[in-house]
Amino acid sequence: MNLAIYKNEYFVIKRYRDGIGVQYEYRINGKPANKKLIGLVKGWRKDMFLKALSSFKVKEEEDEFERMVRIKLYIQLLPTIKDRVVAYNLIDFLDKMPFEELTFWNWKFTQMKKDAIRGFKAMYRDMLEA
Repeated sequence: MNLAIYKNEYFVIKRYRDGIGVQYEYRINGKPANKKLIGLVKGWRKDMFLKALSSFKVKEEEDEFERMVRIKLYIQLLPTIKDRVVAYNLIDFLDKMPFEELTFWNWKFTQMKKDAIRGFKAMYRDMLEA
């Protein structure tokens, strides 16, 4: 079952010389018509992101909505995290998060950006740092 919002939406994992990123693509007839970089991580965060991709069982071009949202939230939160342990705990936390909560935070991150990230971190601080 394909849970993508539209059949033409993909999140594509892009590898750069010193980092890794997630790019949103809207495709028409298989060719990208619209692209937007969602997030980019470097250094130790790149390694943590690769662990998250493995944990979420993500393909190079992902069209399954629930996985897309987990990837999006993780790559947007990761640059704001200072500690590897918290970054690792976030992988498990997002993996276990219910679908309804994922879609709520996806909406918040899309609408409110930095305020939503601060709100997420404040709301779940105890669970992530435990």
